[in-house]
Amino acid sequence: MTLAYATAAAAFVAYAVWGSLFPFDFHFVPFDAALRQFSSPWAPDADSLSFTDLVSNVLLFLPIGLFMSAALQRRRPLREGTPGRRGTASFSATALVTCAAAIVLSGSIEFAQAFVSGRTPSILDVAAEVVGALSGIAIWGHVRAECDALLCAALGLIGRSTTVERILLACCAAFAIAWWLPADFTLRPAEIGDKYLHKRLLLPFTPSPDAATPSELATIAAAAIPIGLAAALCGGGPQSRRSVGSAALIAAAALAALEIVQIPIFSRATDGTELLAALAGSTAGSAAARFAGRMRVVGIDWQAIRIAAAVAASVAVVFVIEWWPFQITMDAPRVLLQTVLWSRAPLRWPASVSDVLPGAVLAAVAGVLVRPRLDPRFVRLQTMLVLGFAGAVFVVCEVGRVMLVGGRPTLMSVLLKLSALVFGLSMASLAMSGRLHQHEAR
Repeated sequence: MTLAYATAAAAFVAYAVWGSLFPFDFHFVPFDAALRQFSSPWAPDADSLSFTDLVSNVLLFLPIGLFMSAALQRRRPLREGTPGRRGTASFSATALVTCAAAIVLSGSIEFAQAFVSGRTPSILDVAAEVVGALSGIAIWGHVRAECDALLCAALGLIGRSTTVERILLACCAAFAIAWWLPADFTLRPAEIGDKYLHKRLLLPFTPSPDAATPSELATIAAAAIPIGLAAALCGGGPQSRRSVGSAALIAAAALAALEIVQIPIFSRATDGTELLAALAGSTAGSAAARFAGRMRVVGIDWQAIRIAAAVAASVAVVFVIEWWPFQITMDAPRVLLQTVLWSRAPLRWPASVSDVLPGAVLAAVAGVLVRPRLDPRFVRLQTMLVLGFAGAVFVVCEVGRVMLVGGRPTLMSVLLKLSALVFGLSMASLAMSGRLHQHEAR
């Protein structure tokens, strides 16, 4: 388990170095000049603090703090006579070492940026990255038992897999990495808007110089075949496979998630036609799994389908409420102006109460309905995932306001709606605790 955490920490450290120093075209800069750039909180051409850059730096180091804390917290065997207790290194000592390592890593990366073309080091970035590492440490302290249980289950699943299944899983991982390269994620609305305006964010069959060629589509379809095979064969045991319909749905959901995450990758064109080609390949792989010779066939998990349908319907309702009456404008100068204004004032007040109140009420109701359905074994981890997913949906809603007549996107709206969701989750949790106490009293 420690090795798995350490591998994840090393992978995110490598990504932080890659994302911060790419394209690695180092040039000579006098040491004192580099030191002045590093110690200055503002870039030479900056006229305000970039909130999106701040959030990006926090998110960049959050998984480093989480997985490094997990890797450093050494396990000892369970003491005899104390079932359920786990010996661990002091959490405070682990947090201190992780924080020190994050400071050294962040400072080294930021200072090295002074020697890379197009990069600007800043002491504020170091502060934001350290905050991200501290956030990861806090998350680990909050959900470490659940993370350990989840990781044990995942490692057990891989350990029980056959060689062919492990190869298929490796192919899926390679496809995801290739789908996201060069992985230069951006949270800047202006850059995502620029990607759309320059036809690098495409619906299926939209003409563009950056659209995939027929040969590229064929390659993508072939590369997606192992995803369909993995969806059919992995996780059910050596004598079981999922039905073609079930495997195709699982593969389609995974590919759709990969496509959505690809949208904020600035240097990569996001083409809906590529997704269709990948879906064709994965469906073919799911159908080919019928020839694997496994006797037990597992059908579609209708409960999972109902949950996914409920989530999709809820998201659709949110979009309708947030964007009604859909007065969309395709005026490119106005869209660009709105994204620039949003970047300079990310936490400005919404245009009106109606931009926030319906979504906040819906979020509070969703919290009340979702809380009783969380798995008691992973309630903390699932709660964090619910908040993260809801936050992403609300951010997308605000991004969509850029193209609405009179739209005024703001992250303040996202914070207010997330607060309403937390309120709903808390009220439901209190109600559940009250019913439990009443039952015990009887």
